[in-house]
Order: sequence, then C-alpha cells, then structure tokens
Amino acid sequence: MRVQSSVKKSNKTLYIILLVVGVFLLLFGILSLLANINFLNKASKTTGTIVGFHTINSFGSKAPVFQFVTEDGKTLKVNSDSTAFFETYQINQKIDILYDKKNPLVANIDSFMQIWSFTILIFIVFDIFIFFGVRGLYNIRENKNFRKNHP
Repeated sequence: MRVQSSVKKSNKTLYIILLVVGVFLLLFGILSLLANINFLNKASKTTGTIVGFHTINSFGSKAPVFQFVTEDGKTLKVNSDSTAFFETYQINQKIDILYDKKNPLVANIDSFMQIWSFTILIFIVFDIFIFFGVRGLYNIRENKNFRKNHP
C-alpha cells in the first residue's frame, strides 16, 4: 500500500507540473502573439531577394538569408529565424519583406509560416501539456471517487 500511495503522489505531482508548464507556455504564446501583432501593425513592406541559406540548429535545418533595400536606401542582409520547412525558397527568388522602420534588421519574409510558425508551435505544445495535465488529474479524481463508491 505504501508504494502505491507514493506512486499516486508522484503521478499527481507530474500532472501538476504539466499544468504549470502549460500555463507558462500559454503566457509565452500570448507574448509571442502580441509581439507578432505589434510587428505587423508597424512594419513597412518592400521587396527583397533570397541570397542564401544558413543553418539554424544542430539538426541542419536551413533558414533563408534575404536582402532588401529600406525606404531610406540602405541595403540590408538578414538571416531569417524560421526554417523554410513548409516553404521552398531559391536563391535570387523575389519575396515580399516586412521590416521595422526604426530597426530595419528586425525583418521577416511576408508569409504566414515565416511570421506565425513559432507562435503556432508554442500553442500546440501548450495544448498538449494542458491536456495531459488535466486528463491525469481528472483520472486520479475519478479513480478516487470510484474506490470510495465501490469498496
């Protein structure tokens, strides 16, 4: 009986940790969402060119490097933070760019996946953590009620 009680407590602790991490992911997702909306509201649009690719992680994922000219005539080269996983780019391809006028190095390729993929991923992981945390605590509660009603 003592081992079983210890396992139940550790399971409950695990489910609570899943919920806490899920709440932090929700907050982080909301911050990411608000940052994207803020960027989109103040961004200037221009046309740029894919000039290369750079590796962004140890798995060898590639993200585009693009070049564009700002409204005041400066030519800038920017490494994208997002991989081209769902989109294919080719060198010398013309693309639409969104950039911050006050800080033009803050720029993104104007595509849904380039702008929103990170935020979407955060919310997907949030859903998984919350689902398993709530489900686990619910199962513990149901098992306790079942044992109480069926001795």
